Order: sequence, then structure tokens, then C-alpha cells
Amino acid sequence: HILESSLYLCLYIIFNPDSPMLGNSSFIAPILISIIFNPGIDSSSFISDSSLIHIRYRLTSGWFQMGHMPMTGVSGVDLYRWEKADGWKWVAVGGKRITEKDVNQKLIAGLPAGRRMYQLYLPLYNGVESMELGFKKDSFVAPCTPRQDKPIVFYGGSAIQGACASRPGMSLSAILGRRLDRPVINLGFSGQGNM
Repeated sequence: HILESSLYLCLYIIFNPDSPMLGNSSFIAPILISIIFNPGIDSSSFISDSSLIHIRYRLTSGWFQMGHMPMTGVSGVDLYRWEKADGWKWVAVGGKRITEKDVNQKLIAGLPAGRRMYQLYLPLYNGVESMELGFKKDSFVAPCTPRQDKPIVFYGGSAIQGACASRPGMSLSAILGRRLDRPVINLGFSGQGNM
């Protein structure tokens, strides 16, 4: 999905230093290497009818927030649900009170019956080593079919990456992706918005 396509682009650039996509590869490649371990450019979608969604994930870094950005944006996750009548609607944020790299939280309980599509946005500035979602026993859960639409590609600096967003789903690329109902690839890297 989005994760696979954006990481493929980053890996292509890193391991092909003569790529015409690069100007000075010795300057840009280390930044791209770090973005592979920073999943803020990505989200994951799934379908479920569970009334409860639980999340357990391990962060790669021990710093959970920045002086100018809340914990939920730096290290949290954001969950949205698709409603036929209204489009994407916010459901829950995880990572409100992180004190260690291992996060284990109930995202939401009491969801209405019925299968729905969900979009889970990953932390904007902290990497995720592993992640598991938990659902009510005997619930239906499946990954979404990969989208066939061409993605919107964002390139820029920290504002494009998601700096200062209160939650991962509130980054510019995430908002526009939901509003336009299109997949996105966010190639925003703090300090690297050179044209």
C-alpha cells in the first residue's frame, strides 16, 4: 500500500546514488535513511466490525515529545473511520501519556455494530519498531484492498512532514488525503525542503 510505495521510493534513492532524482546524494541520502525508520509518512487501513480496538506498539526512540509539539503528534497514533454519508471521521488518538517505548492502550470501545473501513496514522516523528492491533474476539478483521488511484506526492520540509501537528492525522498530507479521498506519499523531511 502507501507504506510499500513510499519506502520503495526512499530505498531506490538511497541505494541508487546516481539516481537522477538526487542532486547531491551524499547530503540527502542520510536524511532519507532516517525517514525509513520514521513512519510519519505512512498509514495503514483495515476493515473491521469490532466494537473495541486496542493497540500495542514499540517506539524506536526514547524521546516522546518536543517542546513545540505534543506527545500525540510525535509518538502517538490516530484512528479515522469511513462513513458513507460523511466521509472520514476521527475516532481516537493513542499515545496521550507515553512514559516508555512500549505503548499498550485501548484506542476505542463501544463502537457501533457493522463493518467499517479504518485508517490508522502512525507517529510523525518517532519510529515504530513493531505494532499490533487487538479486536474483540470473533470480530471480522481484514486489510483493505490496495488502492489503484495514483497517489498525491508531497515534498518539502518540516511543515510537510507534519511538524507541530497535534496528532498524526492532522498533518497537511493526511488532511488532504482524506479530503480528496486519495492515497498520499509524504516525502517531507525536516530541514530538507530544498528545490
